[in-house]
Amino acid sequence: MTNPAYQVKLPVFEGPFDLLYHLIEEQKVNIYDIPIAAITAQYLDYLHMMEILDMEVASSFLIMAATLLEIKSKMLLPREQPAPGDFQVEEGEDGLPGDNDARADLVEKLLEYKKFKLLALSLRELERQNSRLFARGLTGEFHPEEILQIQLAPADLLTFYQNLVRRRLNPPVHRVILDRLSVEEKISEIRRLLDARRESVPFRDLVKEPGNRAQTVLAFMAILEMTKAGEISLRQSGNFKPVLVCRRDPADRAAPPADSDPDTIKEGTS
Repeated sequence: MTNPAYQVKLPVFEGPFDLLYHLIEEQKVNIYDIPIAAITAQYLDYLHMMEILDMEVASSFLIMAATLLEIKSKMLLPREQPAPGDFQVEEGEDGLPGDNDARADLVEKLLEYKKFKLLALSLRELERQNSRLFARGLTGEFHPEEILQIQLAPADLLTFYQNLVRRRLNPPVHRVILDRLSVEEKISEIRRLLDARRESVPFRDLVKEPGNRAQTVLAFMAILEMTKAGEISLRQSGNFKPVLVCRRDPADRAAPPADSDPDTIKEGTS
């Protein structure tokens, strides 16, 4: 048997019990104007009409009924009159009923319920918005990565652990080894390159590591020595063009021109 929705009939409005909280939130019905006696009477009538088979649900209804009856009985009793000169607080600073009002605890619970109701409405709105979104699916077939099966015996794990401990106790010492730079060795290397490339080689090919300053300086010093000795000449077809290192003829080395400076780079020749 389906239980009907709990209806609260008041002079102000008529609707489900949840509507009472909604109207209180919108301040259409002031919580202090709701007659507790009317709610209690209709609540008890509803308990007599409905059949609750679930004991857990029935107990919650009975607890609420007992709470309403307690509030009703307290409001029917005459209030204790304060002595002359005593300060009496009728209403709290936050707008809640004072401690002497029997509805104070119920109002506090109603306000707490309001927070959860607003959160529920927010979640419902998010659900409504997300229901209009459709995520883009996979464009191709999904191929899961193959899981490598590693076969390790307990002895292998023990050996691996021992190696880690050994490295931790005796970390390796990093030794820096300086390159022995020699101009004579670089000159011999340039000669071999000239023999292999038919008497001409770009300067950039003489530097093994372009980002290494020491290698660049070493190649430049070797070229200066070979140019001074008349063994090579430097040529460049134009500004910002590659510098070519060319081997000179033996006859030119023996009798260089009087107006020729071996340290000068010739431009415009090819």
